[in-house]
Amino acid sequence: MLKTKLVINIHCLMLRSNQPFNRHILIFRNLATAFYVLAVSRTAVHSGASPSNPDTTAAVPTTATPQQFLTALTDFGPGRAKLFGNSADNYLNVHDRGSHEADVTEGSGGIWERLHYDWSDPNHIVLTTTDSNVWGGHSGHTYTLTPNADGTTDLDAVVVREGKNFKGRVLGAIVGAVGKGYLAKTLANTVKAVEARNH
Repeated sequence: MLKTKLVINIHCLMLRSNQPFNRHILIFRNLATAFYVLAVSRTAVHSGASPSNPDTTAAVPTTATPQQFLTALTDFGPGRAKLFGNSADNYLNVHDRGSHEADVTEGSGGIWERLHYDWSDPNHIVLTTTDSNVWGGHSGHTYTLTPNADGTTDLDAVVVREGKNFKGRVLGAIVGAVGKGYLAKTLANTVKAVEARNH
């Protein structure tokens, strides 16, 4: 039998308030969320399935051209987080770069991954996770860019998350539950930033 111990930081659940009823509601909600995530993760482990969603997808239109998006995606200079919020400067490390590929470590908030970028097909860019402190398996990102006759571009993104340890499996369960909405939001923010820097 799998035994899992959940440690909850009580300081994160306490709310300084003169309204005990509201404080109790907040504590109950946080506890319920924590146990829900744990339950999803344990169910996936017992069933032998990955707790992550293998096909977390999002699609957004953009006025940026495929080349403009590719240029932004492969710009590994300072300030990258303004375009891609999960790529903080203090995590960024370009190990190698060629004309159509790159080996880069990126991350933020205590989560990092080393990615192999392949843009040999500039309209189908594949990022493969080669190392990470939480992700393994077939983890990675894929961007497909489809130019339209009116000059706009359809951007489709697919993110695969397979946790390689307990933390990764819990995060994978969260991605599986709310990942699509989060990906759509972050992708929309990226598209706005790419469009702004080209106008």
